[in-house]
Amino acid sequence: MPEQATFVTLDNLVNGWRQRFLFYIDTSIWGRIWDVADFAINISICIVYIINTTYVDSNKGPAKIPDTNRNIEFMLALVFLVQYFVRFVIINTNHRTMEHIVVFFAFVSQ
Repeated sequence: MPEQATFVTLDNLVNGWRQRFLFYIDTSIWGRIWDVADFAINISICIVYIINTTYVDSNKGPAKIPDTNRNIEFMLALVFLVQYFVRFVIINTNHRTMEHIVVFFAFVSQ
């Protein structure tokens, strides 16, 4: 079909690799896997946060959080940040620089 070949050629010219990749991710099983991984990371961060809030000292004040928990929380936050940058900074065609700066500072402030 010559019309289809022309459409594919025009699609490659009009849409860049980012748009084609985003469309593929959004319409394939890999997009669902990406969403499930995002969900798992968010739930993991919530669970670690809940566990960290259970540490109290004898004066009923906040106690020092164990280094293991802090390292796990840091690694999860780092994975979450990498996932965010891949999805919304590197691949996304609509760049919102202020939003990325806010996310960066929110990550650094933790």
